[in-house]
Formats: sequence, C-alpha cells, structure tokens
Amino acid sequence: MIIEEYQENYKNYFMFITVHHSLIEVSMHNYFDDDFEYRNKFIDYSPKEVSKILRHYIDNYEEQAIA
Repeated sequence: MIIEEYQENYKNYFMFITVHHSLIEVSMHNYFDDDFEYRNKFIDYSPKEVSKILRHYIDNYEEQAIA
C-alpha cells in the first residue's frame, strides 16, 4: 500500500520517492542523460534519510564522472 509519493529535483536529476509501510522505492533520472537511471529500495529509512542518501549519491557520481 502506497502511503505517500514525493518528487524531488537536485542539480540535473529528478527523483520519484514512493513510501510504503516499511519500504521506500526510489527511481532517479537525469534531465540530460537518457541512459542514466537509478532504482533502489530502502527498508526502515525515513524519506528525509533517503533524500540525503540520494543527494550524496549524485554528488559522488558527478565527481567520479569528472575524474
């Protein structure tokens, strides 16, 4: 059962966060790179924690792409 759904934007990425009872599903895409897609499921995290994790992932992903 879906409890809430969020959409967030960060840098060039948009994220769909779907909150279930004890599970959060994430789908993240890039506005400019159609080949980029990130999907994951988180158990026992809050939506704020997941958002923070995703922002950290994006920052690290961009740093690795530059190097």
